[in-house]
This record gives sequence, C-alpha cells and structure tokens, in this order.
Amino acid sequence: MAKRKPTVAEAEVLSVLAAIERGEVTLSREGKDLYAGDQTYVASNGWKLVVFNDCNSWDYLDSVVTPDGIEHDFWWFLGEPIVDGESCDEPYADVRAYRAPDDVARVVYLIGSDA
Repeated sequence: MAKRKPTVAEAEVLSVLAAIERGEVTLSREGKDLYAGDQTYVASNGWKLVVFNDCNSWDYLDSVVTPDGIEHDFWWFLGEPIVDGESCDEPYADVRAYRAPDDVARVVYLIGSDA
C-alpha cells in the first residue's frame, strides 16, 4: 500500500486537542449518544472530530475534518488501530497515542461512567 501525504499537520491536531482540554474550544455531540462506535463532535472552532467510544470509554481519535473541509483519517494505513505500547514509524504517532484525560472524556466528550 502506498503512503498518503498527510493532509493536516500533526501539531495542528494536537493544538486543537489541547485547546479542548483547556476549555478554549467547546464540543457538541453530533447524532445520537453511542455506547460503542465512532462518535462525531462539532467543535466551536469549526473542526469535526470522530472519537472511537469503546463501551463508554474514550479510546482514540479516529479522524478529523478541518474548518476548510480537509478530512484526515489517522488509521488509513492499518487494518486496525495500534494497541497501547506498540510503535509505528508512520506519521501522526502522537495523535494516535493521544487519550483524553478521564475528566475531559467525561465532562467534555460525555464518555465515561459519570457522563
């Protein structure tokens, strides 16, 4: 499989995730509340984020759409997501390794036992 050229800078994605953690960017859930599966969020800065909710647990960021419509799937080169502890030389390793802190997952993403 040929490598795709990254369409969104990893630092830009990490910056958006950090702004969400700090409360500078707010989220609204798009569609119904899911116990498991891809949950879409619309951010106040115009981004869309798709988070994989694994049985009411924030698992990983699946993909994003930037305000100007650029879509990026962080798992395009794999048959399945990387398991914790594995490494990969592909781009976006830090985005794929990102996990929302438990309090952010519960309060902001509405995923977790107190959601």
